Amino acid sequence: MARTITREIAGCESVVELSDIYDTWSGSFDYIHAAAALVKCGKLPGGGRSSLVDKLCSTWLTQLPLSGLQGSANVLWACVRLGPGAVQRLWDPTWEMYIQQLQRDSTPEGACVPQDLANPLWACAKVRKQLSADDLQLLLQTFLQPDSLAGARPQAIANVVWALGELCQLPGWQGGVSEQDMQQLLGKQQLQVLAAGGQTAANVLVGLARMAATKVPVVDVQFARESSKQLLALVGPQLGSWSPQHISNAIWACGELGLVDSPFVAAAIAAAPRWLPASVPVGLRQAVSACVVLEYRDEAFMQACLQRALQLLGQQQQQASNRQGRSSRPLPPGDKDGLAAYCASAVARLDLQSLAGTAVELVSRSGIGQRSNTHPGNLSKLWLFHSWLLQLQLLDGKGLSGLLTKQQLQQGAKEAAKFGSQARAPAVAVH
Repeated sequence: MARTITREIAGCESVVELSDIYDTWSGSFDYIHAAAALVKCGKLPGGGRSSLVDKLCSTWLTQLPLSGLQGSANVLWACVRLGPGAVQRLWDPTWEMYIQQLQRDSTPEGACVPQDLANPLWACAKVRKQLSADDLQLLLQTFLQPDSLAGARPQAIANVVWALGELCQLPGWQGGVSEQDMQQLLGKQQLQVLAAGGQTAANVLVGLARMAATKVPVVDVQFARESSKQLLALVGPQLGSWSPQHISNAIWACGELGLVDSPFVAAAIAAAPRWLPASVPVGLRQAVSACVVLEYRDEAFMQACLQRALQLLGQQQQQASNRQGRSSRPLPPGDKDGLAAYCASAVARLDLQSLAGTAVELVSRSGIGQRSNTHPGNLSKLWLFHSWLLQLQLLDGKGLSGLLTKQQLQQGAKEAAKFGSQARAPAVAVH
C-alpha cells in the first residue's frame, strides 16, 4: 500500500488529482507520503491549493517526530513554493527537527546526501530566515566533508554559495563562514563543474559579490575577485547557452566586484543581440548599473537597453488597452520607475549625450510624474539625470521639468545629497 501511495503522488498532474489521492489515502499517510505530497503540491501549476496545503500541513506535523532528514529537508524546500501560510505553520518545528536530525546524522559514520544540506540552506535564504552561527557551521561543515562535497551536484554547490550571499545581507547575521570554508567549497575541481552551466556559474558570482560587499565582508574582496576570474575563465565559449537572466546576473556581479576589463563582460555585451531582447526589468537594471560601475561606455549597448525598456513599457500599455493580452503580467509601478531611473542615470553617468532624447522618452512613458509613491532611490537617480541635462543644456534645456513634479525633483535632490559625490551629476565638458 505504501508504495502505491508513493507512486500515485509522484504521478499526479494537478492539485485536484493530488487532493483526491489525499482524501482516498490520508488514513495511511506516513511522514514519507506527507513530505512527498507537500513537495508535489509546491511543484504543481494552478491555484486552489490552500485547503489541501492546510490538510497536508496537519498531517506532516503529526508525523514530524517520526520523520528522517530527507523528509524534513524536502518540506523546508517545499515551504518556498507553498507560500507564507505554509512557512508560518511548518518552518520552525521542521527546522528544529531538521537540526536535531543533522546533529545525529553528521557523524563520520553517518551519511548525508548533499542535496539534503543545500536545499534547506537555499530555502532559508528564499524565505529570509536567518540561521544561528552554530546551525550554519553544522550545516556547512557537514556539506564540506570530503565524501559529501565530492558527491555534490554543481547546482547544490551553487545554491550554497548563493544562499550564503543572501543570508549575510539579512539582519541578525552571526557569521559562521570562514575563508577557508569558501576555499574548500570553491576549489579547482568545483569551479570546473560550476562553469559548465549558466545558472550555477551566475549563482556563484552573485553569492561571492554579496559576501564581499557587506559592511564586514564574509570573504576577502580579493578572494572573491580571484575566484570569480577563475570561474569566468573556465566559462569560455559556453556563454551561448546562458539565459538572459543568468547573463545579467553575472554582469552585475562583475560590476559589484570591480572586474574592470573583464573578458566576460565584453563577450556578454557583444552577444547582446541574442539575449537582450528577452531580458526582464531586473536584468536591464543589473546590466546598465554594472556598465556605470565598470565605466563601460558602449553607446550601442546602452541604446539597445533603452530600446528594450521602451519595448517593455509599450507591451504593458498595449495589454492595458487590450485586455486579451495574456503573454505577461502587468509591470508593477516600481518596475516602470526603476527601468526609467536606472537607464536614465546610466546615460548621464556615462555621458552618452546622443541618448539623452531616448532616455527622456523612457521617463515620459514610464508615467513617473503621475505617481506620488516613487521610491526615493529612483528619484535620486532621476535627479542626477535631470541635473546633467540642465548642466549641458541638452534638448530643450528644461531637464525633466514637466515630466516630474516639483516635489519629486526636490525629493530627488535631497536623496541624492545623502550619497555625496557618487550621486552628483558627472563632471563633463559643455560642448
